[in-house]
Amino acid sequence: MAVWAPSDDDPLFRVQGHPVRVTESLLFLYVAMWVALALCRSAHTEGWLVTYLPLSTPAVLGRGQVWQTLTYPFINPLSLGFAIEMLMLFWFGREVERAVGRRAFAFLYGGLVFFPALLLLGASLALRQPIYYAGSYNVHFALFISYALLFPNGPVFFGLAAKWVALITFSLIALIDVADHRWVDLAALSAGVGAAAFAIKVPFVSEILEWFRLRRDRRAFAAQQKKQAEQKLLEDRRHQSIDPILEKISRHGIQSLTREERLVLERARLELIKRDAKR
Repeated sequence: MAVWAPSDDDPLFRVQGHPVRVTESLLFLYVAMWVALALCRSAHTEGWLVTYLPLSTPAVLGRGQVWQTLTYPFINPLSLGFAIEMLMLFWFGREVERAVGRRAFAFLYGGLVFFPALLLLGASLALRQPIYYAGSYNVHFALFISYALLFPNGPVFFGLAAKWVALITFSLIALIDVADHRWVDLAALSAGVGAAAFAIKVPFVSEILEWFRLRRDRRAFAAQQKKQAEQKLLEDRRHQSIDPILEKISRHGIQSLTREERLVLERARLELIKRDAKR
């Protein structure tokens, strides 16, 4: 059974007591789409997937299929490289999500997906050429860049600091794209890395994230104050209801209580036991 968690510090929801964050939810969606693509391809029915989900600038600009700016990462090659990519999402995504919070991580991940698509749409308009793009590799590499910016000296592979692994890997991928004239991949890679650097390092974005954190803290404090006020109100009402009964007992004895007064006194006793048990 899934239980939704309201706090920004908590998991997105829990399944049988196990926390599920945004990272795990994305991982599930990617794997589910990958399996669906494999099954549809085996049945020769993958046409609708590869037609409507990858980014096609003629479809977005000409036919208004704007959802493709967010769905293109979910169509990935049927290869073992997908498993490595999902490990990147799991390892680095969880750390970034814990560092910036659930809501900020969702905005960050959305930006890493949307801004490369926006750049490709602009390039298509400027060059007057159609551009087609799919796959999540560059998105998750940009997510790794976000991790390296947050934890530059954190060990990654063989004890190497994340900042050096990020710099070397980015340089190698960019050189390979240039050598093979894969300009679309290079543009998507650069846009994703730029979006990650902008979101993590630019003070304006940091202020927005800090505003979200302060807003979350204020809401949590207000909820706590409201809960305490409600508890105090209940306690005052309980005292108001049992004080006359206690005074009656002190004057005339417990045998003088009516049936209704005994029930009120018993309810107050049970409430006190429950409150002490929660402490």
